[in-house]
Amino acid sequence: MFYKDRIEQCRNVTPNAAHHTIASLVLPSVQARLLPSLEPRAIPPLLVTQNFDNLSIRALNDLESQLSSEQMSTARSRLIEIHGSAFRTICTQCKCSKTSLEPLSCPAFDDGYVIPENEPIPVEDLPKCGGREWAGSNRYSRCGGLLRLGVVWFGEPPEQQGEIARVFNWADVVLVVGTSASVYPAAGYAKTVKNNGGKIAVFNLETSSQDDDTDFVFVGPCEKTLPAVLGVLDGA
Repeated sequence: MFYKDRIEQCRNVTPNAAHHTIASLVLPSVQARLLPSLEPRAIPPLLVTQNFDNLSIRALNDLESQLSSEQMSTARSRLIEIHGSAFRTICTQCKCSKTSLEPLSCPAFDDGYVIPENEPIPVEDLPKCGGREWAGSNRYSRCGGLLRLGVVWFGEPPEQQGEIARVFNWADVVLVVGTSASVYPAAGYAKTVKNNGGKIAVFNLETSSQDDDTDFVFVGPCEKTLPAVLGVLDGA
């Protein structure tokens, strides 16, 4: 029930100007202006987010009319949600992974279903692989196993760390947006770039002790500072 409430919160919010500004970096026109030395041009910058709210991918999808299907596919492949997604489920039995913006359907989530505090939910009422229509099959994607949310739990490794390390080891610039940069491994990404001679630009609501190693610090709401500094929304 905890995750059900979080999913509903994620579903009821929309990307802000900061999300759209970052997403616009995949546009060739923006790359030509802000990233003239980017090579190869066909591959957009890597976007790594710690959030599981799906807002980064939604901001990217808003650019679909401005990109070819191949460009959009490449852009999506360059977005890494290291803590997973609130809209992805993983079967604990067959390991099938599915992404859907539709609400999870199971008796435990039905309207009017009241669960007394500290009382366990019956297993048969929880989300299962194959949904409500499951009728005893043990086949992949409809095996009847319990579903878990596709987010990284405590003690599990964040996603695609190898690809992130490969890119950050060669990055010239990293933008750190809306994070305290205090939780590892994400906190170490900027340091990797800095140690290899790259530059760090931080956009945050307030300063922090982590700013001592940065090259540029922009303080204020990210939805205001990021578009103002990069100047991409009006000109994209």
